[in-house]
Amino acid sequence: MPCSSRNLHYDKNQPQGSKWNLVCALMNKKVSNVRELEELLLSVNPSYRGKWDFNGLREFFEEYYEQEEQYEFFNHTLPAMQHILTKMQHLFPDPLPLMTTGTNQTITLTQAQIYCLLAAGFFCTFPQRNQMTNKYSTTKTQYGSYPSINFQPLFRSQSKPESMTSGERIHSNLGQESKLRCLFNYFSVQASYSPCAKVTFKRIHASQVPDWSASKKKLCSCKTLVKGCLEDAHHKSVHVDFANKYLGGGVIGKGCVQEEILFAIFPELIASRLFTESLADNEAYLFIGPQRYCKYSGYGDNMEYVGPYKDMTPIDKTNTRDRLMVAIDAKDFSEAGFDAEDQYLQQWILREINKAYIGFHAATTHNDTKSKTSSSSSGGGGLQRSESAVYRHTLSTGHWGCGAFRGNKELKALIQLMAASEAGFHHIDYYTFGDAEITSALDALLDELHQASITVGGLFDMVSDLAVQRSIKPISPFEHVSAYVKKWYSDVEE
Repeated sequence: MPCSSRNLHYDKNQPQGSKWNLVCALMNKKVSNVRELEELLLSVNPSYRGKWDFNGLREFFEEYYEQEEQYEFFNHTLPAMQHILTKMQHLFPDPLPLMTTGTNQTITLTQAQIYCLLAAGFFCTFPQRNQMTNKYSTTKTQYGSYPSINFQPLFRSQSKPESMTSGERIHSNLGQESKLRCLFNYFSVQASYSPCAKVTFKRIHASQVPDWSASKKKLCSCKTLVKGCLEDAHHKSVHVDFANKYLGGGVIGKGCVQEEILFAIFPELIASRLFTESLADNEAYLFIGPQRYCKYSGYGDNMEYVGPYKDMTPIDKTNTRDRLMVAIDAKDFSEAGFDAEDQYLQQWILREINKAYIGFHAATTHNDTKSKTSSSSSGGGGLQRSESAVYRHTLSTGHWGCGAFRGNKELKALIQLMAASEAGFHHIDYYTFGDAEITSALDALLDELHQASITVGGLFDMVSDLAVQRSIKPISPFEHVSAYVKKWYSDVEE
């Protein structure tokens, strides 16, 4: 933590005393423009003077942020951020534990504490968290397997090559501009009225997984939705974060796909990057109660900040918003040494289905516990509780691990269907993000599976044979499973 007594300020490799005292002194300085902000950040991190690039932040203020917006930021929002950072010792009398790989851990923070942590990240005050090995994590320290938390990577220039026209460069910076606007909106809200609910971060480590072939569970119902976004699903349903093993992926660097957008419009999720080590194959993560702050449109380089979002999600008796997200990281088949065809091998199908199950089972367990607690304390309201139970057993998901990770959409849909059914979900809202072709194909296959009363174990055996069949002739996962179902019907009739 920046306020740790072991966080020392160095000059020419010689300790000069507490770094925290320096940070607090700098936070009392008035900052009037982006150049002064750059100087403040370098004064906090003098060893990076001449090394850090602030061209992205400078371009944002000088080309995209209106004068009125700049006045509000430098005269209201930024001073409030400086002030909350100086309160860190009061807000955190004890250091936060690290959520290390291989452990089950839970951390609950107030929104004021999270505001303080994100302000500390904005001012790049977290010690030993600046050096990068890749676009997601820091290195050469004990935090080499943790995501980055200091915001400097987001302040760099992210323009494409010089050969691009000015219009093309502006378009390539749209995602960076939009993420900065999302964060500045968050900080503005915190400076204005200080939300006071709680957010819980829960790491899940599993030592046991189902015997998939032996499963007799029925497949849950599934509705495909060609329009809409996951974050707009009913707040009581479980929302899936298509995670990177370094939670948040490139949210404070390059990257503007599902998880980065999720962390941008729910900025409190970024706090997890401070204390959460990268996820192992048998681990998942829950976010309980985060608040949404922004509206957006588009995706990837077209992602655009639209405006503030007023989150009306109810807050329960524990002072927590009634929202649950589950983060599961898919296998990245774009990594060196892997081919997209590898995903059809049983070892990787098992990896993906177990990963999804661990997260989904943790979510249903959490919701079942919550429902029992709510039922025992509230008395009547049977219809309301029944409606609540329906949504709490609904999973809102989509093309997990597809795109950059080269996952096959059809295979991932089947994997999630099996994992959700085994974990106890009754229904899936499956968002296809405008892909009408896979929507109709999935609907048709789901009808076949349910009419034939195929179990989780039966479907798993079908999917497990994919690699063998694809080695004989090209066949899609849906075609493969459909052929199995038709053969099963034929065998029954005979």
